[in-house]
Amino acid sequence: MWPESEGRRGPNEVASCLFDYMKERSLQSVKEIHMFSNNCGGQDRNRYVAFALWFARNHLSLSKITHTFLEKGHTETENDSIHATIERATRRLEVYTPDQWYTAVRAARVSKQPYKVKEMTAKDFVDFKSMSNKVKNLQLVTMGRKLCGAEPGSLP
Repeated sequence: MWPESEGRRGPNEVASCLFDYMKERSLQSVKEIHMFSNNCGGQDRNRYVAFALWFARNHLSLSKITHTFLEKGHTETENDSIHATIERATRRLEVYTPDQWYTAVRAARVSKQPYKVKEMTAKDFVDFKSMSNKVKNLQLVTMGRKLCGAEPGSLP
């Protein structure tokens, strides 16, 4: 989570959050990441998120990243349940600051472990947009083939 003063809600922020999560999991010796997304082009189905996944695969100790897009009209995920739980828990609260939101989200889940909240700041966001624009012929390819125009380690 982050306040509006630290970042927007676009594809670069989503890509940065995904990369941060994959980096954390990689440090825990996880080798495969399986993720599911809806078909929101503005947030998860775009070249910046695709580039972030490619970058993570080539710069972290991950052997496989599988990104599955759910069929339109059938995109309800666990995240929807999480958002509903948070909405119910905060419905009657007066929340004014980002710190209050972080606390409210952590406390929203009462029957199981609290939700884990990563407090993102501007320095946590990677500029995947600029990085991907340096790659020529960025395109989806068949399994087993490298992404055209870029080699691992060739980007900052």
